[in-house]
Amino acid sequence: RALATVPTGVSAPRWLPDGRGLLAATRTWPDLPDTEAQVRRLRRLQRLAREGVHEADSAEPCAVHLLLFDLEGGVRDLFAALPCALDDAPDAWDVSADGRHVVFACAPRQPGGARALAELNLASGALRWLVRDAGWDCFAPRCAPASALDGGRVAFLARHVGLKHNQPAQLALWDGETAAWSVLSAAWDHEVEAPLRWEEDGLAVLLRARQRGVKHLWRFDVADRRAEVLVRGGWLRAFDKTAGTLVTVADALEHPARVHMHLPGQPPLRVERFNDTLLPGVDLGVAEEVTLTGALGEEFTLQLHYPPGFDATRRYPVLQLLPDGPHGGAGERWSTAFNPALLATLGGCVVAQAQVHGSAGHGYAFLDSITHRWGELELQDLQAATAWLQRQPWADARRLFAAGLGGFGGFLAAWLNARRSPHAALACLGGVFDWDAMLASRDWPRFVAALGALPWANPEALLIASPQASAEGMRTPMLIVHAAGDARVPLQQALAHHHALQALEVPSRLLVLDAPDLRRPRHARRVLGELLRWFRRHDPGTAAR
Repeated sequence: RALATVPTGVSAPRWLPDGRGLLAATRTWPDLPDTEAQVRRLRRLQRLAREGVHEADSAEPCAVHLLLFDLEGGVRDLFAALPCALDDAPDAWDVSADGRHVVFACAPRQPGGARALAELNLASGALRWLVRDAGWDCFAPRCAPASALDGGRVAFLARHVGLKHNQPAQLALWDGETAAWSVLSAAWDHEVEAPLRWEEDGLAVLLRARQRGVKHLWRFDVADRRAEVLVRGGWLRAFDKTAGTLVTVADALEHPARVHMHLPGQPPLRVERFNDTLLPGVDLGVAEEVTLTGALGEEFTLQLHYPPGFDATRRYPVLQLLPDGPHGGAGERWSTAFNPALLATLGGCVVAQAQVHGSAGHGYAFLDSITHRWGELELQDLQAATAWLQRQPWADARRLFAAGLGGFGGFLAAWLNARRSPHAALACLGGVFDWDAMLASRDWPRFVAALGALPWANPEALLIASPQASAEGMRTPMLIVHAAGDARVPLQQALAHHHALQALEVPSRLLVLDAPDLRRPRHARRVLGELLRWFRRHDPGTAAR
């Protein structure tokens, strides 16, 4: 039965501990006084959308509120009278063990700003601030279990943005007895990821953190401030624990995500068989990791995927997959959109992925090394990886290709081209060409912080960092694919890139897909076909074969 009608819908419903009510989040227009006004605006915008009219200021509900649903049919907006809104992120709120309070992360006051933690009394509506510090971005709260209340404790993630914009998320604890908070994992050089889960005894917190190219599940002891691996990756996607039973979802290079149940004293028990009828007989080849020396004389890793039936006495084309984010990097995970093993198989090539400077999982200093100088250290690492690949007896140095996916990966593809890379052909998939024009991006505050300049404050810095500024050096054929609805990297980036290559009479092809991104399966399939056809067209070994 329906409990209530909410015009803009609800998400993430959760029972109160006593089972007498439900909490759920909804998006709303905070400038409207009641539900009827919300309905009127929603219907008006739906009518305008049918007519092809878009109002940027009011088209999307811009605030997230929590609703309390009574099982008798009543509904109450808990945030209606509050001076803040809920953070629009997963795990933004939690209910205390006694069911009397909701602890939540507030939406930042400005894009990219710090989030505060607050506590709301469900009965009285009273608001209490737990952590409110402009220098600390606080989010993903998790209330301690009833057995460990001691006045109430909340684990959460905190980033010291007052120190630097890209500080890693660390495990922190708010103590209800002292009304004070502290960072627990300051001495542990790993970035902590949401969600957090308390052990039932309240002595430790379960969390995910990346270590090099692997993502483990860790158990962090609160008293000793010490972390130990509880479940090893591949790539741990999700987990939960209750009544002593731990359940994990993890994938690896060899298989998509699998679900395991972990009981004390027993080996992990796999509880699904979704892909077992599809994977047998599929040869994914083999993978290995090598360590190289790159920028600043520091080591970085190169992940290699060999095609099925690889023969080290033969020569193979090599495809370099460029990092998909300034702080991403290759990992031991299964990719649905651009799977290295699939590319190695279909392309009959060796696929190489470098964890260049800036990649996550190698400590904060390695991640921060590229701040305000994107393209410098990464280029040196990629050049070192390219030189190493060209020296391998199984590599055909003439048949070297590279593809970059996403804003940063595509940027590196254009960056390589402007620096006379030795590749036979390149592909820029959703990439950035001109940082100055990225003020049009939905995520412009993040780009400004990472590059260290606004266009009018330091135009030279953005110009130097843009492939557009050195486009005159581009000579390598380039495939450019872009999603028309990409709000993060606007379409104008692809148009400018393609037009520059056309002006330089460099072979290029522009494909624009009517989609918000390129990673959705049906679009990824199209892009994969275009990618392989482009490289085959410009493969200097095609005639010989």
